[in-house]
Amino acid sequence: MKTNKLLIIVAAMIFGMGAYAQDDFETVVKSGNGEVEHGGYGAVRIGYTQIDGLSALTSGVRGVWIINHKFALGGGASGFINDLSPNNGSNEYFIGGGYGGFVFEPILFPNKAFHVTFPILIGGGMSATMRRYHGDNYHDDNIYDYGGYFVFEPAVELEMNMVKFFRMAAGVSYRLTSNPGISYPYREISSTAFNYFNFYLIFKFGKF
Repeated sequence: MKTNKLLIIVAAMIFGMGAYAQDDFETVVKSGNGEVEHGGYGAVRIGYTQIDGLSALTSGVRGVWIINHKFALGGGASGFINDLSPNNGSNEYFIGGGYGGFVFEPILFPNKAFHVTFPILIGGGMSATMRRYHGDNYHDDNIYDYGGYFVFEPAVELEMNMVKFFRMAAGVSYRLTSNPGISYPYREISSTAFNYFNFYLIFKFGKF
């Protein structure tokens, strides 16, 4: 009998502490009603940058999970190609490559038609110096050298809510990398050759 009473008292104490903890429980991410709201989007990106001081076209993709409309977490990847032709007849030289990694994206005032986001990409990439030979009615691409590098790319985007499932943004980022570790036959490639601004448009589709 005493044992049963003790179990009842202990159970009541546990239930009481649980109820108290539930009332005062705080989370880093929560909505106004205390529940986390989930969303996400997939995106495509196209833009302009410079690689080793010369113009390059970039394209990329991004996929993220959105928490309470205000913070996104996921991944992204970008590729680039750069014409480095020294105008030496039938040979063209260029750099191509890509990089990807984790994306963290704070979103300010997401319910406003115009607002800003601050995506940050941290990851790595690969690049290669290549030669394209043009012969009679054909061409052939050959890799001269290749290497890997670390990349850190913070950005700011001015985003527009076009419709509920589609957003478009104009962005500018700065790509900061470690030494790409590649060489070239007619001149040296600097350890900071990939460090430059990116100017781009990004198109996002999903639940925001």
